[in-house]
Amino acid sequence: MPMTFWVVLALAVCTMGALHVEWRRHRRAIARVPVRIFVNGTRGKSSVTRLITAVLRGSGTPTVGKTTGTCSRLILPDGSERPVPRDGPPNIAELIRTFRTAVRLGAEAVVFECMAVDPDLQRIAEERIVEPTITVVTNARLDHTDVQGSSVYDIARGFAVRPGGLLVTADPIVARAHEPRLEASGGRVVLSRASTVDPSEIADMSYVEHPENVALVLEVAGLLGIQREAALGAILAAEPDPGAAYVLDLPHPTGPWRLVNLFAANDPQSTFQALDSVEATNGRLGRPLLLFAARGDRTARSSEFARALEDHRERFHMVLVFGERTRAVVRTAHRAGLDDGWIVNAGDASPPALTELLMTSIGPDRAVVGVGNIIGPAQRWLEYLATTVEMEPAADRAEFVEVAS
Repeated sequence: MPMTFWVVLALAVCTMGALHVEWRRHRRAIARVPVRIFVNGTRGKSSVTRLITAVLRGSGTPTVGKTTGTCSRLILPDGSERPVPRDGPPNIAELIRTFRTAVRLGAEAVVFECMAVDPDLQRIAEERIVEPTITVVTNARLDHTDVQGSSVYDIARGFAVRPGGLLVTADPIVARAHEPRLEASGGRVVLSRASTVDPSEIADMSYVEHPENVALVLEVAGLLGIQREAALGAILAAEPDPGAAYVLDLPHPTGPWRLVNLFAANDPQSTFQALDSVEATNGRLGRPLLLFAARGDRTARSSEFARALEDHRERFHMVLVFGERTRAVVRTAHRAGLDDGWIVNAGDASPPALTELLMTSIGPDRAVVGVGNIIGPAQRWLEYLATTVEMEPAADRAEFVEVAS
């Protein structure tokens, strides 16, 4: 046989041997971390990951958390944070490296936010890499419909939960989608309820958190043997995720204006629920201008928003679309019956040009609500505002509303 064959065979054998060694190392790492929590769902994953990590740390359990929201973060056992190290695009191999970090730091628990969108990759992460002792699914909402399914039930069913596992969710649709299979394999489903959390119990949080998320975290804490009062104490002390929304009052030569940053909410349902929470905390905005940030790689999400706007026609003064592939968003909105004068295409306007366009288009209530996507055009515009405008929080407290993915 030619020499090339033997070289290729030798390389293949070496590669398989190296992979086998790596897999055995990972299996040992899993065995050394008795509490493994994997957080999945459409909205609220980053928030719930942070809160569960804080509750475990507050109970005295050395814990490593990992979020993959707006800014991917590694949360260390002492509560400090650092960016997730990456050599290239995000991939689920990060979970293996983070496991090793957790073992090296002496962690007895890990809380990882699911970073995969594709259901098949979710299944690999869930069943092969993390092997969670508790799987948490926050909710199922219409998002990533191009890969996760065209209905809420299909999306709920696509979230990976390993056979025989323990699933905790705040969403009855998720519970219904997984309960028969889990019970048949020896697992179970626990459904948390927002009604178990009194608003007065979380009124002193440094940001406004959805009761559904708090109830979900308290349910997990109870399953781990952590007392409710202790868990609530850790929740009240928690810091918001960088993807949390905020409300700011900003100056301009034409007059002050208010920005409500909901860019990280992503799907229409979460966005408008978050806006309701903002108005409940900071007061009514009147009829604000809706600023939609479009991304070229999120066309399905853009279409969902465009179609949803018809149901909120009277809530906004007008809609301004900017970023990438904006014409597709406007065309979809027009097909849904929305007219040219109400939805305007700003294209890929530069941050200064976008700001001036906003100031000439803003309604009498002087309020702008940013939605759609936080990564990309919106992030660049927010960075421009941060470096050029002196920004003041709109309230002494509760200027944040958790909407992160």
